[in-house]
Amino acid sequence: MGSGAPGRRRGAVIAGGLAAVILAAGAGRRLGGVAKALLPHRGATYLAAICATAREVGLVDAVVVVGAPFGNEVAAHARQLGLRVRVNPAPERGMASSVALGFAAVAGGPAAAAWLWPVDHPAVAADTLRRLVDALGAGIEVARPCHRGRGGHPPLIARAVWPALAACGGEADGARGVLRRARSVDVEIEDPGVVHDVDLPADREAIG
Repeated sequence: MGSGAPGRRRGAVIAGGLAAVILAAGAGRRLGGVAKALLPHRGATYLAAICATAREVGLVDAVVVVGAPFGNEVAAHARQLGLRVRVNPAPERGMASSVALGFAAVAGGPAAAAWLWPVDHPAVAADTLRRLVDALGAGIEVARPCHRGRGGHPPLIARAVWPALAACGGEADGARGVLRRARSVDVEIEDPGVVHDVDLPADREAIG
């Protein structure tokens, strides 16, 4: 494959723009009950950091899925950032219910692909996102970042997969099953941010 191929693939994807479904409906119980989206990260919040990074790489649409008990606060912050909001009325049903709401929402927009981005992964680099864009296409529907063999977030998902994700809330294997059945590629990346999620107080210190 010639050296210009990744650039051509990136151009084809970005021509439609890129979206993000940001999952922020959790209650942060293992952190003592906090809204992860509002935690500070390098002079911003987790949500603002994610938004800024994605905008460097062609973000045109983002939907933040929120839920109790911090839904109102996170929704207000998301709207200040120019993001759309969907409320999960029953986040206890699991992550698939939030995924379904988010992808149903972005399907009405112009984007050609979307990142599925848990809000507790604020330290992903813009170059990582570009690598995922380069990997999508040529029959690939999902580009998933990996670091030292460990799968991470956020995967970049082609529009062709969105209808199945929008319907995954009632499936036994949820979003994981949909992504497992899609044509995917793992992209090995020297960016620990893709595997640094924040569940415990020590995790906050690890990402800076």
